Amino acid sequence: MAAILSDSNVPVVKPVSRATEEVSPISPIGLMKSLASSTSPSGAGSMAVKAIPASACEPSFANDRQLEDFDEELNNLVQSIKSQGQLVPILVRPHPTEDGQYQIAYGHRRVKACKELGFAVRAIVKNLNDEELAIAQGKENQERKNTSFIQRALWVASLDKKGLTRKVIADAAGGGDLTTISKLKKIIHAIPYEFIAKIGHAPKIGRTKWERLAKGFENPRAEKRVRLKINTLSGTWPQIDSDKRFDIVLEAAVREEKSISTLKIQVKDSGENNVAEIVNSASGTKIVSKGKEGKVFVDWISRQMDLLMHQYEESKKGSSS
Repeated sequence: MAAILSDSNVPVVKPVSRATEEVSPISPIGLMKSLASSTSPSGAGSMAVKAIPASACEPSFANDRQLEDFDEELNNLVQSIKSQGQLVPILVRPHPTEDGQYQIAYGHRRVKACKELGFAVRAIVKNLNDEELAIAQGKENQERKNTSFIQRALWVASLDKKGLTRKVIADAAGGGDLTTISKLKKIIHAIPYEFIAKIGHAPKIGRTKWERLAKGFENPRAEKRVRLKINTLSGTWPQIDSDKRFDIVLEAAVREEKSISTLKIQVKDSGENNVAEIVNSASGTKIVSKGKEGKVFVDWISRQMDLLMHQYEESKKGSSS
């Protein structure tokens, strides 16, 4: 059993396999080295690992773990820290507005695990500006590789909302590709968040399908169709797999409009022969002739249009008097 950490006591943890804990092979160590070489006044001193209350650690301003209803990896991490201790410290900065609080750059899941166990959390405290925090968080995301496409897109949108430049966001996202950042933001802006939340993190759904869904919502009727479909499945929706939920929403958003009920009126002569058919549909109304007599009949109607219009207008006057 690992000892519960206090503010004054950081226990030495026996070396164990790093596979037992959520460990980024580059981000914690590599970033620690870069922080150690920092020329800022807080550089070397900030590398000390401290024990701080897990309850004093608040999430980053950009949440990279949205939409997760259940985190199986968190349960595994809780058991790992309970038995082996916290192997890798988290990175935090002093909270920009609240004394005694910290804001997490990376290590959100480790904080959750320590909270659940009642442990303090081992942390490196570093004075980071918003840009540095975002880049540190992004580096861990790249190495973790188990966030879904839509989680990354929402994270990018959060950075954008914070007011970070596209260049900083691109660096944080790891590609330096401004075009990709624009595409991610476009997807988030095109799809109403209520439907993204209903879908969930959809771990197997990539950019191509999300772009198709965003395209589907260009149709103003898509929202109504999707909402109706979700409502019809409201009783079982929480039990449906997140990837399957996406497919259901996509199908409802992009499917072709069903034609309104088509009304057909048969026109018959005195001998009960069909001579014409009046068809009312979504595209309008038309008269279709049937056989030779029908063609003659439709031709006759076309020559009577002026008279029929006059009679129609007179009938409207009579009904309004």
